[in-house]
Amino acid sequence: MHHHDAKDLNPDGAQHVVTAESPDDRKARKRIADENVDEALAETFPASDPISPFVPAKVPREYGSFEEFFQAYAEAYNRSLQGEVDETGIRSAYAAHFVSATPMGVAAGCNDATFGEQLRKAYAFYDGVGATVLTLRGVDARRIDDLHDIARVGWRGEYVRPRDGKSVTIDFEVTYLMQSLRPHQPQIFAFVAGDEMAALREHGLVA
Repeated sequence: MHHHDAKDLNPDGAQHVVTAESPDDRKARKRIADENVDEALAETFPASDPISPFVPAKVPREYGSFEEFFQAYAEAYNRSLQGEVDETGIRSAYAAHFVSATPMGVAAGCNDATFGEQLRKAYAFYDGVGATVLTLRGVDARRIDDLHDIARVGWRGEYVRPRDGKSVTIDFEVTYLMQSLRPHQPQIFAFVAGDEMAALREHGLVA
């Protein structure tokens, strides 16, 4: 439902005319404004999770390049490995909604409190398999249009294998789809990744 309220400029293309507002008009305007607020609240509190409201991640800082963006992402990842999960740093890299595609299938994600909980579980897993540091190897970014880019990113994961303390290095690539609604503030709205579990299993990091 869409209504114009007192803040709208030139609604429906009409000429701007200033008139006195009658008490009845004021009541009608307030009712429409209240309905708009109710509609916004209904969208903010989805039926699937009526207790936990959607809380968007902090707006990302500006980046001079995609290399800088993914370097900051790696730094947030590494901070999360060393202590408390940098939920703000990781979540700010993602759009409000995103899609992942892996050999496990395609999944849709929501950048909300549930995503934060998933991050904590993921980093607990990485800690358990001996992950120590993630290094950016390179970024090949291509423009799609004025707002969208595709970035193929090379990563290097380093581990200390729990069973014998041996150092393990795994190179891999992830392809990201990026949206920049604000200049120099890209966010990930989709990514395509390989079979991470197979790579970990191959190197003896998981059974």
